[in-house]
Amino acid sequence: DLDPLRRRQWRSSRLAVLWIVSWMVSAFAGDLTHGPAIGFAFSTAMFAMMVVSADPDPAQMATAMVVGATALAVIALAQAFNADPFALFGWAPPIEHGSSRLRVYGTLGNPDFVAALLTATTPLTVSLLVRARQTSAAAPFAGALLLQLAAIIATGSRAGALGLLAAALTWATMAHGHRRARLAIAATGAAIALIAIVASTARPLGQTIAGRVYIVSIAAPHALDAPIVGFGPGS
Repeated sequence: DLDPLRRRQWRSSRLAVLWIVSWMVSAFAGDLTHGPAIGFAFSTAMFAMMVVSADPDPAQMATAMVVGATALAVIALAQAFNADPFALFGWAPPIEHGSSRLRVYGTLGNPDFVAALLTATTPLTVSLLVRARQTSAAAPFAGALLLQLAAIIATGSRAGALGLLAAALTWATMAHGHRRARLAIAATGAAIALIAIVASTARPLGQTIAGRVYIVSIAAPHALDAPIVGFGPGS
């Protein structure tokens, strides 16, 4: 006898409670717990509960996320062209001895974080563009999509490029109808991902892979030290 909204709220609340309990168990069982990590996890769960309870319109929610992501993309692109807006306030990041791509940090402090957020919002932007393709709202969404894609390439993040490829292939597989459009989106996503990987200003690919292999080689022997609850949040 519950209406659909209340059923969604109940399911979401149960998931959020399970999320919080899992962190509590790990915190009490682990011996390397980091307090701020627990606080962040709890606030994340509570924010999710608040959003579901507020029951915002999905299209409005997606539009708000796209607007915020596009603003981030504009800042990142400005930084890529040595026009960091934060420099106007006398603030400059200490990256003199780092890679040139580190200056594309947006508002998140790291180019990989910028690429991760934009890669997550790009599919939303595509969805809104498809919805609005026969209206006057299509042009702003198309512009937002181009800015986000350009900013992802500017970050030099190979993970962001792979994320774009995965998103495009998922869209092509899961979307309904319009077979040619789905294939075009998948091909475009793959092409942009390839461009981003080739044009990346990050470390040479072989060096990056060697670094990941080193991290795994150090962590792997400890994989079974605490396989269920880990060493504690933030460890």
